[in-house]
Amino acid sequence: MSAISRREALKTFALSTGAVVSTGTLGSLLQGCQTQSQAALEWSPEFFSPKEAEIISRCADIILPRTESPGALDVAVPQFIDLLYKDIFSAEQAKRFQLGIEMFNLRFRKQHHGQFSQSEATQQSEFVHSLYDLPEAEEQRLLELIKKGEPEPQDKVDYALYSFLISMRELTIQAYFTSETIGEQHLAYLPIPGEYDGDFKADENTKVWSL
Repeated sequence: MSAISRREALKTFALSTGAVVSTGTLGSLLQGCQTQSQAALEWSPEFFSPKEAEIISRCADIILPRTESPGALDVAVPQFIDLLYKDIFSAEQAKRFQLGIEMFNLRFRKQHHGQFSQSEATQQSEFVHSLYDLPEAEEQRLLELIKKGEPEPQDKVDYALYSFLISMRELTIQAYFTSETIGEQHLAYLPIPGEYDGDFKADENTKVWSL
């Protein structure tokens, strides 16, 4: 992943169902954890168990690794997710997320006959990418399954697993781009915005404005 650009990394994780929390809420939570840019196992979760926190940290790092710019761990994305489930999301949402982590572990054990947290980084990365890199038809099936919200018995494992994966991916990206470090140092920061220009021409190399 170190050789892949940030834009290419984001394109890899195309499975999405839209925003799950407002930008304002993201920003206020990040103010409380953005200075604690610690690696996995070097921070103390307030909501998740240490094992759950380690999986969250590794997934966040795989989704947005450090390249030419900071990665998810550099701006305390795992800490943010921990605080979000502690202070913002409902008990039902937290339970679903934690069940998804359990299914994530179960899937890894079935495929690799070991623990995700004890495996090599390359194997972890390949596993996570394989879960997101799906054929279009399967991706649509999973999105419809999660949108429905009430899975049939035979679909409960997929529902739990991909509810976690989608939330994990969304929260990682949203928290990353809402962080002060990324907004002010790596996006086009404009503390005093000028007049609105509806005809402004932008391409894929244009930086977005951060406030």
